[in-house]
Amino acid sequence: MSIATLQKEAKAGDVNKMCQLASAYYAGEGISKDAKKAFTWYKKAAQKGSGWAHYMLGAMCQEGVGTSKDLQSAVKWYQKGSDSDHQKSTFNLAIMYDVGVGVSRDLNKAAELYEKAAKLGSSEAAFNRAALALSQEYGDVDYGDALLWFIKADDLGDDRSREKIIEVLENIGALEIINRT
Repeated sequence: MSIATLQKEAKAGDVNKMCQLASAYYAGEGISKDAKKAFTWYKKAAQKGSGWAHYMLGAMCQEGVGTSKDLQSAVKWYQKGSDSDHQKSTFNLAIMYDVGVGVSRDLNKAAELYEKAAKLGSSEAAFNRAALALSQEYGDVDYGDALLWFIKADDLGDDRSREKIIEVLENIGALEIINRT
């Protein structure tokens, strides 16, 4: 599809075409790279409910691309994406709560968001949720909870999880029992 056709369909209100046009401006594919125009088109798509646009606006605000760096706005856009069950928005919002960027650090909220993102298919979110279960900052170390989330991460394709599953089993003495049988 030509850029002219894409622009015409985006201007006519097609949300997918708005996102495609924004992405073209963002990457400079078929058109001159223009992060400000990308931001404008993502914003138009976000106003029509696009989860991808919410995510991209959050990322652009977080990094200061096409707009000024504004972590509170990044949180706002990621939250809107999370509210529409967008996996990447939910994961990025979880990280912000996990480390306290743009928001007050809240490990309970981070855990809740990691769980949601994992249920939406994010292996990284499942891995991070498992890591929280092993963190004394989050509360008492919970090997059972960690094991369940590392298994979920592994099921979702996370390459690091198998090693962590073995570590957790070693910590609870399960490998010793398994090896005796």
